[in-house]
This record gives sequence, C-alpha cells and structure tokens, in this order.
Amino acid sequence: MIRFLTRALLVVLVVGLCAGAIIALKQKKAAELAAMSERSMPPAAVSVATVSADAWRQSLFAVGTLAADQGIDVTAPLPGTVVDISFESGQVVKRGQVLLSQDVGIQMAELEGLEAALDLREVQYERAKRLLAERQVSQSDAASIRAK
Repeated sequence: MIRFLTRALLVVLVVGLCAGAIIALKQKKAAELAAMSERSMPPAAVSVATVSADAWRQSLFAVGTLAADQGIDVTAPLPGTVVDISFESGQVVKRGQVLLSQDVGIQMAELEGLEAALDLREVQYERAKRLLAERQVSQSDAASIRAK
C-alpha cells in the first residue's frame, strides 16, 4: 500500500511539474506579446526638398527587336560570297527577278574542268569506235570506253 501511495504521489508530482512548466511558458509568451504591443513604431524618415522647374529630354533609349509586318528571308541557294544585291529595302520586286548575285568562280572552274573531261571522253569514244570498225580493239574495250 505504501508503494501504491508513493507511486501515486510521484505521478501527481510529475503531472504537477509538467502543468506548471506549461503554465509558465504560456505566461512568458503572453508577457512578450504585451511588451511588443506596448512598443511604438519609430517615426518614418522624411526628406524635404524645394520644388523647381526643369527641362527633360523627350527621348528614350531602349534595346529591342523590330520585325516587319510583311517581309521575306532571302537566302542563297549555293554556298559562296554574295557579290551584288539587286534590290533596295521596301522595293517591289517581280517574280523571276534576280535579287542576289554570287561569286561563282569556283563553280565555273569546276564546270570548265568537267567540260574538258567530256571533250576528252568524246575523243576517246570516237577513236574507240574507229578502232573497233578496223578491228584494232576488242568490243569490250570499246564498251568500257563508251561507259566512262
């Protein structure tokens, strides 16, 4: 029985201490809130200046992008350097009108080389035909030259 009473007393004491701690915390918070509400806010800082008339520039500088309402993208069909632009901005152009001229020196050199190779092949083919007619070359050799 004494054990039971000791335990009961111990439980009551622990519960009492916990309740006291909770009450003390609540009172402390209430005191902090009361102290904060009693404090007044410091006055706002104010600057004073005299009014005077002044002239302002009527311009505004900004960075942006412009896009035309109507426009086209002109691109060159071949790689190379554009040597002439044959129109002005805003000018009306017609279908088929030349708009750009490119440096075609490399392409022209390639064309001349290919034309020279074609001439050589034609001469070789004509010679092979003549030799085949004279039976100086086999038919497979003539066909091979013709296929080139």
